[in-house]
Amino acid sequence: MAASLVLMMAPVPTIRHIAAVLSSLGMIVLSLTSNIAASSNMTVTFCTIGIVFVIHVRADKPVEVEGQEQQKELARNVGSCLKNSGMNSSQKIRRSHGQYFRIDPISKRITNVDDFTFPAPVALYQYLWKYYENFKDEKAIISAETGITYTHRQLRQHSLKFASALMDRGYKKKFVAASIMGNRPEFYIAFLGITIAGGISAPIPRQYNPDEIAFHLNLGEVDFVVTEQGTFSKVFEAIRHSNRKIEDIFVVGDPPSGGISFWETVDSGTDAGTLERAPVVDDPKVDFVVTEQGTFSKVFEAIRHSNRKIEDIFVVGDPPSGGISFWETVDSGTDAGTLERAPVVDDPKPHILPVVPALVHYMIIDPRITKETMSHVIIVVSGAAPLPRATAKRFQKMCDNDNMIFFEAYGLSETSPVALCQPPDAVKWGSCGGPLLGTEALIMGENYEPLPPNERGELCIRGPQVMLGYKDNFEATRDTLDNQGWLYTGDVAYCDDDGYIYVVDRTKELIKFKGIQVAPAELEALLTAHPLIAEAAVIGIPDKVAGEVPRAYVVPRPNARVNPIEVQKFVAHLVSNPKRLRGGVEVVDEIPRNLAGKILRRDLKADYMKRHYQG
Repeated sequence: MAASLVLMMAPVPTIRHIAAVLSSLGMIVLSLTSNIAASSNMTVTFCTIGIVFVIHVRADKPVEVEGQEQQKELARNVGSCLKNSGMNSSQKIRRSHGQYFRIDPISKRITNVDDFTFPAPVALYQYLWKYYENFKDEKAIISAETGITYTHRQLRQHSLKFASALMDRGYKKKFVAASIMGNRPEFYIAFLGITIAGGISAPIPRQYNPDEIAFHLNLGEVDFVVTEQGTFSKVFEAIRHSNRKIEDIFVVGDPPSGGISFWETVDSGTDAGTLERAPVVDDPKVDFVVTEQGTFSKVFEAIRHSNRKIEDIFVVGDPPSGGISFWETVDSGTDAGTLERAPVVDDPKPHILPVVPALVHYMIIDPRITKETMSHVIIVVSGAAPLPRATAKRFQKMCDNDNMIFFEAYGLSETSPVALCQPPDAVKWGSCGGPLLGTEALIMGENYEPLPPNERGELCIRGPQVMLGYKDNFEATRDTLDNQGWLYTGDVAYCDDDGYIYVVDRTKELIKFKGIQVAPAELEALLTAHPLIAEAAVIGIPDKVAGEVPRAYVVPRPNARVNPIEVQKFVAHLVSNPKRLRGGVEVVDEIPRNLAGKILRRDLKADYMKRHYQG
């Protein structure tokens, strides 16, 4: 029987900063998945907030990629991690730390020990559907929010039909389409359809205001937009303020004046099969349906032919006979205490959990996340920022699982996005591993000289995933990419003797105390180890004698009272003289972060300067 490996992003609705990083972490997990599953008879599920992806790999049709021996070995290695969950595996760890990465003694370049020859370029959809016939009727996408499911056959059909409709409208190769919507099935259908039609997909966060959206429409030279009903007015205003002549705005939901129905457009395309567009409604987890007035009759007919006893059909608009008014149902509820009553989505059970550090923190303090809901977690993959060891230990304690494996990966938007990753069977705490296959890393000194192991410098990356440059921004490209293809990441890092890389800070965020560099991330890790502190951020503030001194902002743990003086003393006992919190400690309700969960130290510093130096 095939094993089932489940990867899930734990849903914590109080976190708004995490959403934008999910797709990036998804790439990390999918990179891991391709390694794990290359030779395994395995079904892999990856779940983000709201959407579940199901990837099927069959032993009789293994993934044919270069470097497969390493992928087989990783499959065996990860299998040993899965032993405790009851999955079949008799393999043990087969490599030591020093057997994954190599450091060239002359050039100081860090590479993967396994040779890798890049296969001929292939379109994403062709790669995804190479073995389509083997799993076409399996689930491909599940909306955890609505329960609606699409099989691989339906996903492929809808994508092909949307591509056909775009070509019928005259869109030719290399057109640019902006997708401005939430994490919903239509996003992926649109993405694949745009790709199949030869276009370029340019996702824009729906949280942006009209001016920010207009900026990206101009920068990307966008030709049309795919959005959703709730975001339409903001998109429409953005287009008015942009310099783009955008006539087509495809809308998921009832299109307002000026919009075009996304699903009617899909239906107008050339059919790649005979399956109807209606989503699967006979999935065993579907207990009710939310639909709209114009789709009610189709949904009602589908339910009649399903094996589900679905009694509640909530209808947006005037409900026909058999339907329930959606808005009357909303008005009958209450917002008080709803989050506290809301159940945790715990099906499917996660085995591999991709996270950012802020998400781990919120899972620790959220009473709905318990050792029972996390009982299947074996491996936790962290990205976007360093994960403090104390935070990971707290999570392990909450889950009552000391065998849980944490490892980190590293990447940037400029590296599409993954460049470094820890081998899951040879983890070094605090490291983000080494280069992926075909990727090189280098630690560069201040005078642009390659540095040997254990010396800190700027991390540089070179590989096929590195961007060509910033669009229409020659100066930014020149400052980031050199003429040999090295990407200067702006991150301070060093490698150990085994080629494992440790990112310690951003070059522009280092604090200089009397010329000595102090890394905020190091102090933040110490602060979060304090039993009363949940989160921390450290900045440098001006000092007449030292130049800069560290100042900390801390968020107390629930029901804890933090004494700033005691925190200063706590840190002073653990660090050298330059790293002491001479700038003070301020207790705050939250730490400002960007959409990827990274600390916005510049915002804290700007606020400090405004309060203390501008009246």
